[in-house]
Amino acid sequence: MSAAEATQRVEPEIRAVARTETGVAIDLVVPVDLVYFAGHFPGAPILPGVVQIAWAHRLAVRHLGAAEDLGSAARVKFKRAIGPGEALTLTLTPRADGAGFAFEYAGANGTRSVGSVGRSS
Repeated sequence: MSAAEATQRVEPEIRAVARTETGVAIDLVVPVDLVYFAGHFPGAPILPGVVQIAWAHRLAVRHLGAAEDLGSAARVKFKRAIGPGEALTLTLTPRADGAGFAFEYAGANGTRSVGSVGRSS
């Protein structure tokens, strides 16, 4: 890793966390210097789906008490690309069976992606 890469960020900037009736809503900003934008894609960087899943999982562990090991079952459906500097709300909703959670990233222009993480039931 170069010195420039070492100063780049790997986590979102969390602005606010609020409990909802069904889970938690987290206001965040995607850092412009996010390490994952390097090469994804030059001239038109977008937040990779694997990063969206990883962020949702880490934040669900922290704010919902989700298990750290939820298996490898993860799904994401993209509605619109997420770029550097974007303000988003990540909504996390635990599954009723406790074996995972659903997530949605939404911005000023609506839903960006939706997905789920957890063991198959």
